[in-house]
Amino acid sequence: MNLLLALFLILTEALYEGFKIRQKHILSATIEFIHRMIIILIAFAWVNGITFQYEVLPFTRVIIGFIFLRFGIFDVILNLSAGLKLYYIGSTKLFDKGLQWVISMWGMSPIWLLRFIATFWGISWLILKH
Repeated sequence: MNLLLALFLILTEALYEGFKIRQKHILSATIEFIHRMIIILIAFAWVNGITFQYEVLPFTRVIIGFIFLRFGIFDVILNLSAGLKLYYIGSTKLFDKGLQWVISMWGMSPIWLLRFIATFWGISWLILKH
């Protein structure tokens, strides 16, 4: 369940931001609305004590798994939905500047290797019990 929720949140956020960059405003707004409604529904379910019957993992493990998975797949989905080159790295955010620094020293290959490893670890940490 954690993996499905993480994938849904990452995919919808990357898609609505990508489509916004591509000037597909209605599609972007629709996906953003769905994304935010699911977050709101989950928040209200949590506040009202509604629980789902599935295996619960340690919270820090879920958060770290989500961060790894997001690093691994977010930019790829964003770039594809925005119509940018697959290996495009922005230049405005601090994270993008850090990636630009890595690329200037070692090229793009370490980034793809890190993304692959992060995706694998993120999925593993979100689904495995131990």
